[in-house]
Amino acid sequence: LDDIAKLAQFCRDRFIEPCPQWATGGHTDHWLLDVHPELREKGWRNTADVTKPEHDLILFDCMQDMIDAMAPKFLSPKGDEWWHRKMPGETPEPLLNGKTRAQVYLDFYSKLNTFLRERDVKMVMFHDMLNPHHNGKREGLELYKYVDVLPKDIILMEWSDRQPKFFLDKGFTVWAVQTGANI
Repeated sequence: LDDIAKLAQFCRDRFIEPCPQWATGGHTDHWLLDVHPELREKGWRNTADVTKPEHDLILFDCMQDMIDAMAPKFLSPKGDEWWHRKMPGETPEPLLNGKTRAQVYLDFYSKLNTFLRERDVKMVMFHDMLNPHHNGKREGLELYKYVDVLPKDIILMEWSDRQPKFFLDKGFTVWAVQTGANI
C-alpha cells in the first residue's frame, strides 16, 4: 500500500489522476474467484454472487485500503459482462436470494455508489450491461430498462458502441474509453 500511495503521488505530480479499478460482478475470476471460489455464482464461470455477505466484506475492504492509500477522486468497479460465460454442467438458479438478477445488479451498484460517495469518490463504471445496443438485453435481463433508477452521479464509460446518446439523454456523464477494433 505504501508503494501504491507513492505511485498515486507520482501520477498527480505529472497531472495524471489515478483511478483504481476492480472487476466486479463479471470477470471476477481474474482476482476474487481465484482466491475465493465459494463466491462464484452457480452456473457462471466468471460472475461473483454479490448477494453473499462475504463478497462485500472482501470487496469493500480492498477498496477502502486503496482509497486510504491513493486518495482517488474516481474509482471504477468496471461492471462489464456479468453472466457472460456459463459453467458447464451447472444450471444457474432462477433467483439469487429471492431477487432477480436485474435487481441484484442494480442493488449492488447502488450500494457501492453510496459507499464511494460517503468517501468523496466518484464511481466510474462500464456501460455495456446497461446499454440496449450491447449487453443490456443479455440473458433476458433487459437491464437497460432500469437505467433510470441508477444514481445519476455514476459516470458511465462507453467502451465499444459509440452510442452515448442513450445515457446522455438520461442525465449521465459519459466518458469515451475506446478499446479493441472500434478504436
